[in-house]
Amino acid sequence: MAFAESCNFEKLNNNNYKQWKFNIKMQLLNLGLIEFVNKQEPVLDAEATKADKQNFELRKAKAVSTICLSIDENLKSIVYNIDSPVAALQEIKNVFESRSRARIGAPRTKFLNILFLPSDTMSSYIGKISQAAKDLENAGKVIPDDEIAYQMLANLPRSYDNLLKQLYQLDDKNFTSLNVQKSLLAEYDRITVCEKSEARPKEPAVFSIESAVSRKKNSTKEFKERRKCFFVCVCVWNCWSY
Repeated sequence: MAFAESCNFEKLNNNNYKQWKFNIKMQLLNLGLIEFVNKQEPVLDAEATKADKQNFELRKAKAVSTICLSIDENLKSIVYNIDSPVAALQEIKNVFESRSRARIGAPRTKFLNILFLPSDTMSSYIGKISQAAKDLENAGKVIPDDEIAYQMLANLPRSYDNLLKQLYQLDDKNFTSLNVQKSLLAEYDRITVCEKSEARPKEPAVFSIESAVSRKKNSTKEFKERRKCFFVCVCVWNCWSY
């Protein structure tokens, strides 16, 4: 129970070694046990009292238990039969750091090949990139922030070309993943609104039809008036002729 109350970070699993390594160090610092995981474990003075020895062994055991209880059940075989904090961390390091390079390959390929799919929103697309960067970090490969920003811009539809040109002109200070993310979300909203507006059905052209009918009626009426006038003029001319 005491451990559960003090351990408020994720246990070691196959995907979070780097973060766990930092967290367990902070935990041991918090408990005043960091001395037991230094390169060389502390040694009691020859003149140490019985009470000092008991306290020393108790603190050492607490350091070991803190480390071992922060590991997922399926990985605890790594530290079976180990009673030294230094040895426990070393065994964990041997397992995870020796295979880190091999573990980097797959998430790195995934990170570099994330596409903006037709089913994606901008939020989901950015989320995929952020998660892939986090997976790489957990595998031991930290991706620089500007590389994350470049990746966000790498596989976008052609409709974002104008925005890309603007973002590529930013100076180093402002070319960050956060600024790129904000710009992409704003542009996505703008494009979405435009597409919805263009796709909206047009109102029936009732007014135009009525206007055309009205113009046709007026034209017919005008023609009749002109024809009537013509006949009148012909009649008058004939009368004058006689």
